[in-house]
Amino acid sequence: MPELKETKAQRVERLKRAKNPWDHLDEIRAFARQGFDSIPPEWLGTYFRPWGIYTQGDGVGVIGGKNGEGKAVPYFMVRIRIPNGLLTSEQARTIADLSDHFGNGVADITVRQNVQLHWIRVENLPELLERLWSVGLRTTGACGDVTRNITGCPLAGVHAHEIADVSPLTLALDKELGGNPDFYNLPRKFKITTPPEIPRVPHPSQLRVRVLTFLHLPPVTNHQSPITPSASPSASPAASPPNLTSP
Repeated sequence: MPELKETKAQRVERLKRAKNPWDHLDEIRAFARQGFDSIPPEWLGTYFRPWGIYTQGDGVGVIGGKNGEGKAVPYFMVRIRIPNGLLTSEQARTIADLSDHFGNGVADITVRQNVQLHWIRVENLPELLERLWSVGLRTTGACGDVTRNITGCPLAGVHAHEIADVSPLTLALDKELGGNPDFYNLPRKFKITTPPEIPRVPHPSQLRVRVLTFLHLPPVTNHQSPITPSASPSASPAASPPNLTSP
C-alpha cells in the first residue's frame, strides 16, 4: 500500500496536541533576540495563531503566492481582542502609539471588534505585547482554534431605548472563555456574540460604523498573570503576561 501523507489539517491537529503555545512565551522572546530566520515552520503556521499573531501577507493576495494562498513576508499581523468593542481612551492611545512605532502608522478595526496592527517585526513582539498587557489589552485567543473575541452591541449601556445592557454578560463570557487554556485545543474557531437588547437595532455582526465604544475608566494597574515571564534579558521587569482568563 502507498504510504499515507499527512494532510495540512492533520499536521495542525498534531502540533496543537503537542503543546499549548501560551505556555511558551520564552520561545517568542528567543525569536525576538535571534531574528525571523530562527522561527521554525510550526510556529509560523500554527503556534503563533492562538497568540493572535499571523504572518503578514505581501499585499497582493493569492496572486503573490501559490496553491490559493497568499505569499507571506518576514513581518507579522497582530490582532488585539476588544470584548464588546469597549475600549478606554488610554487603551486607544496605546494602540495608536504602537501602530506609529511598530506598524507603519496603520491599525485596522475589524467587524468583529478587534484591532489589527500590521508590518510588525519579530524583534518588537515582546515589547508590543507587554505594552498591551500594561493597559489591560491582550491578543491571546484572537486567532486560532480557540474561543475568539466575544462581540456585542456597541450601543450597549448608552442607548436610551435598550431593554437591558448585556455588555457585562459579554465581558463575563470573555473572562471565562477568552484565552482560557481549558479551551485551547478546539476542533475549530468558536465565535460568540451577545445580541443587542435594543428594538430595531441590527445584529452586532451587521454593524459596520460604530464598532468600538470608548469608556472613561481608571487606568489598569497590577495586571498580574499566572504565567511566569522568561528571565531572558529581553524581558521587561515592568510588564508581565496577562492573566489568560481575565479581560
